[in-house]
Amino acid sequence: MSKCSGNGVADTGCSRVKHPGSDTSEPGTAKIIWASNLILRYLPLCHFFLLVNKDSAGFMVEAMKDLGMLNARATSMAVSARRRLWLRQWTAAAESKKSVENLPFTGQALFGDALDAWISMATAGYYARLVGRSRMKHKVMPPGVTGPPEFERTFRAQQNCVEFYPVFLVVLWMAGLFFYEEVAAAFGLLYIFARHIYFKGYVESAQGRIPGFYLSLVSLFLLLGLTAVGITNALLKRYLDVNFLKKVDHMF
Repeated sequence: MSKCSGNGVADTGCSRVKHPGSDTSEPGTAKIIWASNLILRYLPLCHFFLLVNKDSAGFMVEAMKDLGMLNARATSMAVSARRRLWLRQWTAAAESKKSVENLPFTGQALFGDALDAWISMATAGYYARLVGRSRMKHKVMPPGVTGPPEFERTFRAQQNCVEFYPVFLVVLWMAGLFFYEEVAAAFGLLYIFARHIYFKGYVESAQGRIPGFYLSLVSLFLLLGLTAVGITNALLKRYLDVNFLKKVDHMF
């Protein structure tokens, strides 16, 4: 039978065990020693669990990375397939279709304003070809730029399109970046259509260029307005935490 002395020590017959908090002379010392022994006893086990959790965390990071890459590849294949379906009725060379299928995808539109840039580039090449044909027709050899009125009008129409081309690309991409890509793409197509009217009208007569020229200016100012609105919204969102474009989305 155990006997306990007055100093808080229990005699078990084979060992003497001091219980924490039984030392009346220093009440907190025994508790501190007991807690330290407990930590030292289970510290290797805690270290083991930390290592296991670290390996598990690394595995989860790698798994998420692989999942993200797989999702990106699946999205890319889906976009290419949808674009191929849209372009299957287009009677063009396989290289041209492939270049359109591989246009950058921003996640907002199937083709987006990148298609406008591609179409405008192809249109500029077409206008350059018309100038070359006019040179052969009227026998105006390079570097000559003067000749019959029809050739001069054709040459001047192509040069005017080239002069406005950098401005169009800048406002098109800025509007698509800061505003809605679909709206920017629509105004970009309007500009390309206006340039076609301008070129055809200019080739026929000098006065025929005016309707297309005014329409192209309207398109550029619309794209410029979209750019200004988008940049203003980006500044307000960054410095004042106000996003009125998001509020417009909720309205519709």
